[in-house]
Amino acid sequence: YQHYRRRIIRLLIIALLAFHIASGSLDLWKISLPTAAAWVDWDEYAVTTAARIKQNTRPDDSIITAPIFNSPVALTGRPQYLGYPAHVWSHGGSPWAREAAIADFFTGRITKLPEYQPAYALIGPVEKSLYPGLGVGPDWKLVFTNGPYYFYRLPN
Repeated sequence: YQHYRRRIIRLLIIALLAFHIASGSLDLWKISLPTAAAWVDWDEYAVTTAARIKQNTRPDDSIITAPIFNSPVALTGRPQYLGYPAHVWSHGGSPWAREAAIADFFTGRITKLPEYQPAYALIGPVEKSLYPGLGVGPDWKLVFTNGPYYFYRLPN
């Protein structure tokens, strides 16, 4: 009886290892195909926009963007009004009030944000898609454009 039990356990371990190796091999084969989709967090415009933001701002200048994880501002090291809400929440913060304020700000329902006013606003494809009623304030000063991105200085 003991002999059969050991043999069954060995066969199960060998089968488990074979399945793991086969699974990993399938993953490697799938990503090595020329038709494999590549995930791009930042396209060329986002990278060059980040470089231009760094050129036109001070390190402590805060920027308002859509609350997403891959805003070009994330590449600059500059503070964001909110950033990615799930990241803020995972560190014990409460992002919901700021997330609602961003929507109100970008759609023109408010002109001043609670807590503090960022120095700049970045409007890009994500902001335009998340806030269909997006409006640029009359006193926002255009600093630069780069492809689909518009970077504005906000009034104090």
